[in-house]
Amino acid sequence: MKQVDNLLHITNDLSTVKNIVTQGFKASYAVENLGGRRILIPMVSFSNLLFRDIGEEEVVDYGNYGVVINREFAVQNGLNPVIYIYENSIVDKSITNLLNLSLVPQTLDILKDISKGKGFIKITDHIKFNPLPKEVKELINSIDKHTDDNLILAIKKYAEEAHQNVFFQILLSKPYKVKNKNNQTRIAYNEREWRKGFLNLGIIFETKMSGEKNPEFEKWIGTDKPHFNEPKNILKIDIENITHLIVEKEREVSELTDFIKDEFSVKKIDSLLATESLKIGTLEKFKKSE
Repeated sequence: MKQVDNLLHITNDLSTVKNIVTQGFKASYAVENLGGRRILIPMVSFSNLLFRDIGEEEVVDYGNYGVVINREFAVQNGLNPVIYIYENSIVDKSITNLLNLSLVPQTLDILKDISKGKGFIKITDHIKFNPLPKEVKELINSIDKHTDDNLILAIKKYAEEAHQNVFFQILLSKPYKVKNKNNQTRIAYNEREWRKGFLNLGIIFETKMSGEKNPEFEKWIGTDKPHFNEPKNILKIDIENITHLIVEKEREVSELTDFIKDEFSVKKIDSLLATESLKIGTLEKFKKSE
């Protein structure tokens, strides 16, 4: 049975390809819509497609340049295929519910101090939470000055672990249908996306729990990519693990070949090209070779 082993990272200029070859894939925030909220997710993304699926009016139209790795390298380096979901699906609702259920209980140790105030009856008389699931409301309102500190700590740790796990779900979830830059609907499911997530950078919601705009979200939306240059936020890749380098123009093949020979070694690159472990060519050439 035929299988597609290529994972393509498509871009729109040659300089980005050169930077990836020498420095690696740098993490950036990407906008997703999950649980009725816009979210910034830190990642590097790839598409598990044939070359013929790239281009205007095709499945992926992000540019005519790219760096290709194989699936084996991806698995060894923590990349995962995304889970495609639709609005109000079981998975979509589960992500939202788990997020809401695990958020407030992480603050139980702080909330207990409120119960020591004069005239205290229940926490929600003093603080308003949004959202506040019924189960969480019952939990926090059961807290008073007599509640055992060890119990509060245990619940807090449990909620923190649950919250961390829902972030992993968010990191690897994507709506199967999205809007492109021209506000046209497209089926993202067709891209067969794989991601390297960087959870250490955090997930940023467009709005706070209060419903106010999150300035951190606005900051990153207005920042050019790539967003991060620190080594821990870069997916490093050796030239030996790159299977294809894609350029748009034929003259750029020799330019890119000379560039990587200068960066690595003529002997190494000549060997990779001779054995076809590495192929450098135009997108049209690779389409014809399939």
